[in-house]
Amino acid sequence: MKLRDILEAKINWNALRQADAVMPYLYDSPELRARGEKPDRNNPNIITSVNLKEPKRPGDKLTPLTTMNPVAWQKYMDGAWIAIKQNAAKGDPDAKEKFNQIKKAAADAELPISEGTRCWKGYEKKGMKTMFGKRVPNCVKREHIDFCVNCHNILLDESLDENLKKWFKQKWVRMGPGGKIRGSCGGKSDGEGKPKCLPAKKAYALGKKGRASAAARKRRKDPNPDRRGKAINVATKKKKK
Repeated sequence: MKLRDILEAKINWNALRQADAVMPYLYDSPELRARGEKPDRNNPNIITSVNLKEPKRPGDKLTPLTTMNPVAWQKYMDGAWIAIKQNAAKGDPDAKEKFNQIKKAAADAELPISEGTRCWKGYEKKGMKTMFGKRVPNCVKREHIDFCVNCHNILLDESLDENLKKWFKQKWVRMGPGGKIRGSCGGKSDGEGKPKCLPAKKAYALGKKGRASAAARKRRKDPNPDRRGKAINVATKKKKK
């Protein structure tokens, strides 16, 4: 399976802030004061132009958080927007209301939020769904990355349940049925045959006998060294009955 691109839609929250559409505010109320709580500058309320047009309750106090820098605001809203959309999709009425407020405020400021068919980082598109009367991407959490890497006609057949960056940091080696480590997984000698590739640490831990057994098993299950297509996963160790 080919490595899929991870697409992330970016919304310019600072442009919306400058347009007085979506802004960080400190919210204080009689209920909070009664509990001895104070507004948290690190976790401000997301206030829109829609909210500011609504009548305030007696005793409520809204203060613009002008000291929050643009980088912090962008990062804060990137995370908050994901949470708002996820909770809205689950039926949370408060999240639905905030979602609609932000979208309307952005549209009123002529800076509409349009994320097209992209999903945010760490998620992938699995078809479409209806949300608030519109067809939108069905974004689900990426559980793992399945891939194989074709290195100099060697098809690496391991499916990894780990972060891609971590995988690239590992040193992968190839080994033959004699148990000898023949070099990096990206190389190949003439007439070498189908290799078995593993992280170097794991390969050395197997010992020569274990490496020979794993490589031989790989060649029995996947003998054609020039085969292309979907990876054939072969267990490194023989399963116990």
